[in-house]
Amino acid sequence: MESLNRDNTAIPLDNMHWQREQAFEALITTGEDPVAYNQHEAWQYMGTWKTDGILKHEFRHRCHPSNNHRKYLHLPVQ
Repeated sequence: MESLNRDNTAIPLDNMHWQREQAFEALITTGEDPVAYNQHEAWQYMGTWKTDGILKHEFRHRCHPSNNHRKYLHLPVQ
């Protein structure tokens, strides 16, 4: 799992709906279930971050169905 330092820059977005849609499309391309509902938890879009000049969408699942543990994904913005 990649670590994301919170000193990185959060990207403010004018059209949050469009950004969330693009982020979830990126999640789907990973082969992950875009909902992955388990124990009343599902994927959460945490925001888009700029790290070392690279934009990445961050997702968190607090109880992933594969192992019932927390899981993070950091997906490059296309």
